[in-house]
Amino acid sequence: MSKPAPLLMSIVVALTLTSGCGQIGLEAVPGLDADMGMDTGVPVRGSAGGSPDGGGSGTEDWDDSGGGSAAAEPVECTHNGFPILMHQATQDLSDPALPYFQYQARDVDTLPFDELQINSYQGAPFYGPSTPGQYSLAGSNYGDCGLCVLLVTTCNDSYQCNRVHLADQGSLEVADFGDRTGQFRAVLRDAVFREVEIDPYTYWSTPVPGGDSWCVDEIDIEVATYLYY
Repeated sequence: MSKPAPLLMSIVVALTLTSGCGQIGLEAVPGLDADMGMDTGVPVRGSAGGSPDGGGSGTEDWDDSGGGSAAAEPVECTHNGFPILMHQATQDLSDPALPYFQYQARDVDTLPFDELQINSYQGAPFYGPSTPGQYSLAGSNYGDCGLCVLLVTTCNDSYQCNRVHLADQGSLEVADFGDRTGQFRAVLRDAVFREVEIDPYTYWSTPVPGGDSWCVDEIDIEVATYLYY
């Protein structure tokens, strides 16, 4: 299974998304409980650990770092919080062997925009989560994560973005992906996003020395899930 990987174009990063995503279906969020805190500069610490459960099911913490990432270094937050104006969730079931879930949330309805993404690559070989549970983001690397949580910034309508940030600390608690009730319901907690460069061939992500970081204490998510067959 291949990933819609960020492609490096000089200092510009183009993020290719699956079909069915984009402006269509993005819903305004008048009352979403997003962390709107100001920058604090407080260092945040965390470490990697655990192993995949093989299918992303159950309620145990799940770390899909594959053993390839070291313990997270202390981070001084460049930005705190992510205000959400509009969002959508999609579940692509067009290939039963390679199901793929994506949540997108934007801070504005104009260009350029910043976007928070939750991606679950639910088929082989990544086996991202597809059922309710609490999933750790500790030690995540885009090259092997089944659950990849990204924040891309200053994007244009072609999804060319000047920076990509990957969450490698925190957790995602999922109550429902939406296949049963039609609603994606989840809580993102204590997430730390580091600016990364992603190899266009291996998809392996490497922190940018001195790069930006985003810290998000908590975001409660509830939005309709669009199913694609």
